[in-house]
Amino acid sequence: MTRDRSATVWRVLAALGIADADLLPLGAGLASEAWRVGHSSPWYALRVARERPDAVSTYEMEHRLLGLLADGGARVPRPLRGSWQVDGWDGPAFSLTLGLDGAPLPPADHGRVVPAIASFLRTLHGLVIEGCGAVMVTDGGLRGTAADMDSGLRQWAIRPLWPLGGARLDVHAALSQHAQLAERIEAHSELVREALLRGPGVPLHSDLHEENILDDDGVPGFIDFGEALVGPAAWEFASLAYFLGWPMADGILAAYLVDGQELEARRHEASLVALCFGVYRWAQDRDLAEDRDDEDESFLRETLDRVARQT
Repeated sequence: MTRDRSATVWRVLAALGIADADLLPLGAGLASEAWRVGHSSPWYALRVARERPDAVSTYEMEHRLLGLLADGGARVPRPLRGSWQVDGWDGPAFSLTLGLDGAPLPPADHGRVVPAIASFLRTLHGLVIEGCGAVMVTDGGLRGTAADMDSGLRQWAIRPLWPLGGARLDVHAALSQHAQLAERIEAHSELVREALLRGPGVPLHSDLHEENILDDDGVPGFIDFGEALVGPAAWEFASLAYFLGWPMADGILAAYLVDGQELEARRHEASLVALCFGVYRWAQDRDLAEDRDDEDESFLRETLDRVARQT
């Protein structure tokens, strides 16, 4: 990466007083571009917000949440400094944290990290954050954007979130073309709604796919909390099923419930919420022109079969 190509990044480093550091690109997502700053240990992770219409940076929220988690013993990046802490900064939002060693979780290592992921989720879900929906910084602390679960989940999702708020499957970007599948999903709408709104709400990561779980010789670490929200715990396990598969989600849920009580009921609840999550993700993939129709349809069909067995 040349200085001309990364002029904004070098400006950020200058503002942080580390303009002479080595810089290595780590990757880019929908909201951020990321770099490794420094080759030795410790090293730093720098994320700079990408320009998107109406985008709101989550970095300050993430720093506060990461600090709480790190203090609680979770293996997450330790926050250092953000753009909101630099006087006079008028460039894009940025976040600097300590780097977290590890590589994206390989499928072969799924099983051995189940207890550590469950332990992390107990720590995260045990944090006390009032409100519902997307987590934001308010009066120096963290809270959800909404007072109730229904409006909180719908505001977090941005797009229509079936079966809440009158969202209809017959106008869904993908399911409108799969009438029989949509009919099977719609038959569970009341149970899905109940599972979503039953509460209580807990802080959720909601985006734990392989690239956000960094495996360091069997010890996982967790990054990218930009999708954090306060919602039903079942949402977390539904998202794990979508990203990592139902066997992995079931294993984590079993380890998460220390005494194993209500395991079958919690699995059923996760399955119902997964119908909502799968519908949401399919619409999101269509919005982003992601070619995941086969995967999204397969997940919903698998989850429907699972719900049928659990009923």
